[in-house]
Amino acid sequence: QGLGDTFIECRFQTFSNIPNLIVDGGHNVEALKALKEAVISYEQSHRPVHTVLANFKDKNLIGILNEIGVVSDEIIFTTFNHERARGIDDYFLFLNDYSFEENYVELINRLINQYPNDIILVTGSLAFASLVLENIKKGIIHYDSINQDEIK
Repeated sequence: QGLGDTFIECRFQTFSNIPNLIVDGGHNVEALKALKEAVISYEQSHRPVHTVLANFKDKNLIGILNEIGVVSDEIIFTTFNHERARGIDDYFLFLNDYSFEENYVELINRLINQYPNDIILVTGSLAFASLVLENIKKGIIHYDSINQDEIK
């Protein structure tokens, strides 16, 4: 099996049951530059991209925003349960330009259901992406096709 055939979880991972969601564990400027290029290649129809971003305090947030901001119509900061994860106080310099939502599960569920025709991109940390993937596998993060007529 060649490297091109190798599947790595949380690297530009898409889901058949949540067709508008992409999860990527990119956590530094180089990884987000690659993610930006992947989104540009993947998203030829130019659908809006809503990015959910959570990362560690020691990461270059300005560099990350410079990369992912190129393909994002909206960036929303969030946090997750980890001692190194940024919280609202760590994003304070950016809150005039970006919003913050504490509960990433509610945020992602709201976005994937509110914008079923857009791309919801979750990124910023491999630890964060792994938690999101775990919640998808458990059915906690899900596309609610039953309520789509009410949302439109």
